[in-house]
Amino acid sequence: MDTLQLIQLKLRGESNRSCSKILSIHRNTINYYVRQLKASGLQFSDLLELSDTELRELFPTPNTTDTDRYQ
Repeated sequence: MDTLQLIQLKLRGESNRSCSKILSIHRNTINYYVRQLKASGLQFSDLLELSDTELRELFPTPNTTDTDRYQ
């Protein structure tokens, strides 16, 4: 997902549900990303100034091989 697109939509005042429809991503995924963005302590406009690498660091990806179920 392009995080920048989500940030731009949120700056336009779009709801999480409408962002979900526009980006064709499940709304729970949008909710997760928005929570992570807000937890960063930065405003959406400040997030636009971050590089792609810096934005990726805000969203840690779980490693599925580390789970008990996988073992």
